[in-house]
Amino acid sequence: KAGDVIVAGTDGLFDNLFNAELADILTEFQKRHGNKDNASWTESADIMQQFADTLASKAFEASRQKVRTVPFGENAKKHGFRWTGGKKDDITVLVASCCYSPPQLQATSSPSSSPSPTRYSAKL
Repeated sequence: KAGDVIVAGTDGLFDNLFNAELADILTEFQKRHGNKDNASWTESADIMQQFADTLASKAFEASRQKVRTVPFGENAKKHGFRWTGGKKDDITVLVASCCYSPPQLQATSSPSSSPSPTRYSAKL
C-alpha cells in the first residue's frame, strides 16, 4: 500500500543486521519524519537516501565488531560452526517506497456474435 517501504540488500546487510534491528531503524525514521500512517517521509528522496545510508552504516558497524551476535553467526551455529562477531562483506542497500493511485477501470467488450466476458483495463 502507499507508504510501504521495501528494503533490498546484499548479504552484507542481512548477515549483519537482524530483521528486528531493521524494523527499529525504520520505526526511528517514521518517528523522526512522519508517523506510520503518514507516507510523506517516504516521498522525500533525501530522507530515503538517509534511510539507505543509515542501514548500510549500521550493517558496516556490525560487520566490524569482534564480539556481536549477527544473523550470519546464528545461522552458522545451526550448521555446527562457531562464529563470533560481525561478518565482513560488501554491503549494498536499496530502498523504495510504494506509491499507489487507484486504477481507473473502464469496461470494454469485444464485438462478436458469441457472448464474451467483459474485460477491464486499468490505467495506472
